[in-house]
Amino acid sequence: MTSLTGNQQNSFDDEIIFRQLEVMRSTLESMDDLVFVLDKNLCFSDYYNHPQSSSALNGFSAAFHTGSHFSEAGFPDEVYALFIDSIKKAAANKNTERISFSVKAFGGEFFYQAKLSPRFSLKNNFDGVTVVLRDI
Repeated sequence: MTSLTGNQQNSFDDEIIFRQLEVMRSTLESMDDLVFVLDKNLCFSDYYNHPQSSSALNGFSAAFHTGSHFSEAGFPDEVYALFIDSIKKAAANKNTERISFSVKAFGGEFFYQAKLSPRFSLKNNFDGVTVVLRDI
């Protein structure tokens, strides 16, 4: 039986991590959806919006600054409350939640759908949510 030396194991681990990151990168680049990550305090820790997307979601991402609180994103109060309720449900049930909402702006009404997937720490504590938001 052959065992891996420390350097071989590290190289193997690096390759696995690199492949996982490449899968995530290519998946994100394949989507027109807006993806953002909120930590357990509901602060933005990351977001992704395809730079060539023609989606109406482009206006949202301008308000998503790493470290800023979700309440500062500019959603109408009723939409913000819907997100908060869904985040609480996702954390408690450990399941993905789906919400639909509309926003009136620029003389029209825009319709959106979001999926909120909870994330957990190694100790199984709620660690935030990943949100995939799309215009419908």
